[in-house]
Amino acid sequence: MGSIVDCFADQTARVWSMNSGACLYTYVGHSGSVNCITFAPQSDTQCGEHMLATASGDESAHIWKVTICSQILLSSDDDEEEKAIVDCGGLDSETMQPNAEGTKIKNAMMRLTGHTGVVIGCDWLAGGSQLITASWDRTANIYDVERGEVLNILSGHEMELNHCSAHPSQKLVVTSSKDSTFRLWDFRETIQSVAVFQGHQE
Repeated sequence: MGSIVDCFADQTARVWSMNSGACLYTYVGHSGSVNCITFAPQSDTQCGEHMLATASGDESAHIWKVTICSQILLSSDDDEEEKAIVDCGGLDSETMQPNAEGTKIKNAMMRLTGHTGVVIGCDWLAGGSQLITASWDRTANIYDVERGEVLNILSGHEMELNHCSAHPSQKLVVTSSKDSTFRLWDFRETIQSVAVFQGHQE
């Protein structure tokens, strides 16, 4: 795909071109620090739409979409081939020149709410139709991304969560907390199970 992403305390998240180093998109829909950003799982394509999720201090996670198109153009000049990389996004709509902040995106496709504290992390479950979020309210939520509904609330940690991660192909998620434990949640069977791991001092 040739793109990387990052997020900032200034309430923005950005998509960058690895080919040119230019900022392609800046997401400005959050009202709190953006603490995590991740692409939806999908096969790599040369050109297409890609969904992203961001977790924020505004107690929500947002789903938004960008179009990323990397294409190699070949031209002939004195029998020498020149390669030029063209990226979709990041151009000023009037001058069609690179914009330092890329194309600004203000509106989310879906706002995922339900937490009562900072959302510190997020990750896509296998298949890309569900998202897990980790919050300082000591819970993790699993959402149906298309409907924006909370499917599961994962509780049990005694202190704020600081990370969550989903297995790329199995219905397994991990949450970690300031209570010095991490939990492995298994949704492969009808009845979910959880294993608690501890041993760290901090």
